[in-house]
Formats: sequence, structure tokens, C-alpha cells
Amino acid sequence: MYSVMATHHDADYYFLIEDDCIFLEGWQEQLQKALDEDVPDDFDFLLVGNCCTDGREKTHIAGNVYEVKYPLCTHAMIISAKAIPILLENCRDASQPIDVLLFYEVFPKCKVYTILPRLADQKDTELVP
Repeated sequence: MYSVMATHHDADYYFLIEDDCIFLEGWQEQLQKALDEDVPDDFDFLLVGNCCTDGREKTHIAGNVYEVKYPLCTHAMIISAKAIPILLENCRDASQPIDVLLFYEVFPKCKVYTILPRLADQKDTELVP
């Protein structure tokens, strides 16, 4: 679903938001700071909303940006256009939830960064850090 939509538009990055996404107070300013100052220019994925990062290998990049191996939850994320072919090649089999598929099949092939603490939650979902 994500990759098909993105192949029909001409942009360098796509901000994907699930319909149950709830942005936290101040998210726009924090995201803009991260993009302007902290996120490496060559990123493939930036998880704005995320979960299940506790206990995972983390490397602090700058500000609130971390490289986490690998977060779950895809309710708010920015994807680079250069990652679209990787999504298309590795997500044909939709036999599992998309965040699990990304975890195993896509993220290990990409530059994935996560904003911690997350800037968005999901409605009626108790997310763990």
C-alpha cells in the first residue's frame, strides 16, 4: 500500500500517517528541529511514531534522534523515495503485520532513525516505549 502510492508522485520524501495517529503537543516544532539539525541527510526511514524500542540496540545520533535496531509501529513515519524500491522488492508477501515485515525484511537493508520519545501515539492503543 505505502510503496504503490509513493511511486505515483514525484517527491524525495513521503510522510505516511495512519488514520488512528494522534500527534503529541509540540510535535511539529520537534520534528522540524530533528529534520533541520539531527537526522542524517541520507536517511531511508524516520519513525516519528514508534513503539517497542526499550531493550533494543540504540545509538544516539543527535538531539532526540536515535538509530534503533529496530522499532515497531508505523503510525507516523517519513520514507525516502530511494527506499521505495526496497519496499517493493521485500514487501510482496503480506503474511504478517507491516511493522513486523519492515523489521525483518526492509529495515536491515536501510538507514532507519527513530525520534525518542515518539511524537505521535495511536488512538485506543497502549504503546510501550
